[in-house]
Amino acid sequence: MEFSHYRYWLASATMLSAATLLGVQDAAAQNIGIEEIIVTTRNREESLQSIPLSITAFTAADIERQGIRNIEDVARLTPGLTFDKGFAPQDTRPSIRGLPATRGRPPIGILLDGFDVSSSAIATGGGGALMNLRLVDVERIEVVKGPQSALYGRVAFGGAINYVTKKATDEFEGRVSSDVGTNGQAEVRGSFNGPITDGVSMRFNAAYSQHGGFYKNSVSGSDIGGFESIGGAVAINLDLNENLTMDGRIAYSDDESEIRARSTIGGIADAIFVSAPSNHLGLAGAFNPAFAPLVFDPVNFPVSSGLDPRTGKDFTGSTLETLIATWKMEYDFGNNITFTSLTGWNDADVFQELDSDGTGAAFRFVPFPRPGGVNEPLGRQTVVRFLTNTKQFNQEFRIGDLTSDGLRWTVGAQYWEEDTDQTSKSEAHVLFFPGASAGLNAVLGGFPEDRDTGRQTTHSSAYGLLEYDVTDQLTVTGQIRYSDEKFDYLIEDDGAAFGLGLFGPAAFGPLVRLTANSTDDFWTMRGGVEYAVADDSILYASISKGVKPGGFDTITVGNELDSKRFTPETLWNYEIGSKNTFADGRVQFNFAGFFMDYTDKQVTTQVLDPSQPAGLGVVTRNAGAAEVYGLEADALFAITEELTFSGAYTFLDAGYSDFVFATGSANDIIRGGSCEPNDLGTCNVNLSGNALERSAKHSFTLDLSYSTLVTDDISLIAEVSAQYQGNRWLAHWNRWRLNSYWNVDARLGFETDKWSFIGYVENLAGDDTIRSAQENFGLFTFGTAIQQFAPDGRQWGLRMGLNF
Repeated sequence: MEFSHYRYWLASATMLSAATLLGVQDAAAQNIGIEEIIVTTRNREESLQSIPLSITAFTAADIERQGIRNIEDVARLTPGLTFDKGFAPQDTRPSIRGLPATRGRPPIGILLDGFDVSSSAIATGGGGALMNLRLVDVERIEVVKGPQSALYGRVAFGGAINYVTKKATDEFEGRVSSDVGTNGQAEVRGSFNGPITDGVSMRFNAAYSQHGGFYKNSVSGSDIGGFESIGGAVAINLDLNENLTMDGRIAYSDDESEIRARSTIGGIADAIFVSAPSNHLGLAGAFNPAFAPLVFDPVNFPVSSGLDPRTGKDFTGSTLETLIATWKMEYDFGNNITFTSLTGWNDADVFQELDSDGTGAAFRFVPFPRPGGVNEPLGRQTVVRFLTNTKQFNQEFRIGDLTSDGLRWTVGAQYWEEDTDQTSKSEAHVLFFPGASAGLNAVLGGFPEDRDTGRQTTHSSAYGLLEYDVTDQLTVTGQIRYSDEKFDYLIEDDGAAFGLGLFGPAAFGPLVRLTANSTDDFWTMRGGVEYAVADDSILYASISKGVKPGGFDTITVGNELDSKRFTPETLWNYEIGSKNTFADGRVQFNFAGFFMDYTDKQVTTQVLDPSQPAGLGVVTRNAGAAEVYGLEADALFAITEELTFSGAYTFLDAGYSDFVFATGSANDIIRGGSCEPNDLGTCNVNLSGNALERSAKHSFTLDLSYSTLVTDDISLIAEVSAQYQGNRWLAHWNRWRLNSYWNVDARLGFETDKWSFIGYVENLAGDDTIRSAQENFGLFTFGTAIQQFAPDGRQWGLRMGLNF
């Protein structure tokens, strides 16, 4: 079946390419061109086609037309970028160019007008709930691929996403828009811009949106996966004199999300028990139960989630409340020398409450009910609550000349600080069996008290950039940054191995407050050469280094503090590419080939830990090495004055070149498929040669758009876009795979300079392939469980807009 799909799309692409080339030739005499996109990726205004970097950019028109509202939409439309969901909103897993976010900080920096709002979660993996920000009044989105630490600072290890908001201007203008559709979709947005006094302009915008979700919880029968969001922003521009300009913005948002639509594989009913290798017997940890769904193809299990044991209804889900302010000042000294100050401040509160084991079943009465009188059969439900406050502050100064011919330069310094405090609680409700003793039917709290965890991150860095035009055609570039990053931790631990609450409250000890700190200092760099083959064609080559700092594991419990330390990751990226515009501006074609040498990847594993009842503890460690070979290409064709075709493709061959680790876990040994006894009395498992997790070998997007005047001022708009993502391994074991999928969207409507009226359908084919999943601990089997997250279904809607 999959092969026939490939044949269909290959034939379609061949015919479309032929028609495209013929169309370009036939249009030679017409006045056809591709609109130039101006970006600020390198802290200056430049044409996208002139920058020697691999960049995907979305303009304000793209954002409006395609309904881009969050990072999931950006990832769907950007080959080589994925964004996976976790069991909680803070458990976000972005991946770029094959670099996965398994543990530690994500490989992608998230910036808002240059202000770094990136973070990493506490108590789970992933990038934190701030990655779920909904986009309001955005002018442009720039996705920069490859290490950008020298340019973007502390977090752009494998790339960066920069959201550029709309600035206040001295022109009176306003816009209102709405989006209504199936599944309870409703959105209204409004903005107004204009001068207040001479040299002072302001911009106001507000937005409200909601969605009812695509699924129902099979346990409660209620809708699941919906959201409600309200937010707004005020921007100000001050042109005090011809040399001094200031731009400020403050934005507030309040988002409420229901629990995610998901299903779980890994309960008793679908368990697969596997014997450990014979040479494992007698080794430390050999008594561990051995369970893993060794062959996992995502299936459409019923969407289900356990109910709140206090109410018998669905959990409330999560809330995200943010207040973000930025202030940018630029002073022109003359002679093209500009001083820039960028200040940012962010205060975010996140609440999350859900059934973490993902096992949904109808409640029933039992002989010894807990308060509320309800429980799941099979004996267990684990409830987690996270209450998190994150405060971020950024101050950056730079001065330089980035516009002169010949020599261009800039130097700068950055200070960035984050304080994150999280209170968490885990309640394990276990063993309510008819006829059992009162002791076995006791209600057990996983953490009897609230567990406080905190992390303070302090980053200081200095950087410099030089560009020199050796000739009119040849330019060389060098960037370097020195960074010092310090982490201070507060960790409350009860010393218990996760899951031992099965046998009673005595398994959990009193909370102990632990403190730790770590410091990493490192250099990152980028060097490149650019050659102008013609006025509209460049070749470039670069080498760059990225570093992702180490730290302490705040996810696992029950280990000695010293064992929680992990060290930095390092990435070297070697890249060549070309950007070309030809056929009188009607055709653009760009490509980049790269090789990434990736060492000390941060992963989780099990180690000997005598303090644990099972003798094993889960820790974050650094793997050996990985390599990524890749190719990126994109093309844009103005076939006729009305018809435009674009496409982008990414190929990735990403795998571990050296990954051997020691473990005493039967589950790890079975999943790894090998056991070489070591001096510790455990096994060495060799995963060298395995593919990097969450990395698709092939991904691409296609878009065909048509626009023509039907009256003197009314245009007919028609567009079809498709996205493809290939198979991906879910974890480094390469045992569980996410299948490939296609997504097709379509839009049809009318617009003028004043108004627009566009109907749309997303996921036109109603494809229900599982696109995101996560490996977890199986509470019923003490093995592996897979949580699948249901994909968005077909969405019909109508977008309307009015300019005034």
